[in-house]
Amino acid sequence: MQAETLLAQDERHRDVIFPYLNGEDLNSHPEQKPSRYVINFFDWPLERTRRGSWWSAMPEPERKKVKREGIVPEDYPGPVAADYPDILAIVKERVYPVRAKVNRKAHRKYWWHYGDKRPLLYATIAPLQRVLVIAEVSKYIALAFIPGNIVFSHMTVVFAADDWTDYAVLQSSFHDVWARQYSSSMGGTLRYTPTDIFQRLPFPAFGDAKSSDLPATYHEHRRQVMLDRWEGLTKTYNRFHDRQESAEDIGRLRELHVEMDHAVAAAYGWTDLELGHGFHETKQGIRYTIHPGGAASAEAAAGPQPRALRRGGCQAAREEKNQSDPPRNRRRPKNKRGYSTDMAGGSYLQHGKRL
Repeated sequence: MQAETLLAQDERHRDVIFPYLNGEDLNSHPEQKPSRYVINFFDWPLERTRRGSWWSAMPEPERKKVKREGIVPEDYPGPVAADYPDILAIVKERVYPVRAKVNRKAHRKYWWHYGDKRPLLYATIAPLQRVLVIAEVSKYIALAFIPGNIVFSHMTVVFAADDWTDYAVLQSSFHDVWARQYSSSMGGTLRYTPTDIFQRLPFPAFGDAKSSDLPATYHEHRRQVMLDRWEGLTKTYNRFHDRQESAEDIGRLRELHVEMDHAVAAAYGWTDLELGHGFHETKQGIRYTIHPGGAASAEAAAGPQPRALRRGGCQAAREEKNQSDPPRNRRRPKNKRGYSTDMAGGSYLQHGKRL
């Protein structure tokens, strides 16, 4: 692979060559590892001019203007694409001829930049060692923690979250019910649209449950199952939902999922509901999940807000009570944890403080 050769040639090339994760790799690779690399010069200028050193004397507004133009003075302290001549040569040979013909002006002007660099996403996840990611189109709700120092495809949905309780909620059967209630789908395939699903999902207040190692245990066991069988997320959940699959490791995964669902239900204040886990007929076929006709499923589809308001179990819902919402949106409570649509080619993130 050319990328691996370039990385071996010069350690500095790691500054601009990154693993590239798409939805297929996320769902199919047993370790959720990217199969490709991309060149990413971020929002760097193209090169330095040899005509003088006047950056230090330039006012800030002028600095921003000059940087946007792509040519900076010799004393510019940051990196430029021309600092990596071997990599820039590849971009000029393979990317520039295509970019010169595209309709989008920014892509023609900044031809050396990665197409949709999404600075807010990468600035937000920069402090995090890992982020939660799901494929935008997938058979199952299957999230994984992925290192944040890679480039994410537009066919992934990225959550700027590294907390195990975030994982517990998003991997739970309740989130699955909620997502399928408000998403578009083709047969059994789900298209995860954050504006319809995540943006309005209230997160519960876990309290002492934050110290629980249950989500971590679930994630680690699932990881080990994938490694032992050398199968990805989709094949693993095919086994999970197959009533004929009686292997011990898959049975344990189901048990952990049930335990995690109960922990999430308790956080939402649903301790009095019978979840009814088992193999049930759903619109997507047979699934091992909560009873689709039960009270817990009804609560999840309607959203946790009404019950949270009655029982005081969710700070996001309490704040929602005092805010107006357009009539067409009232059936779906709004997620009050920060949210942005400035994402990696269609990916979405969650950021801000937990309420």
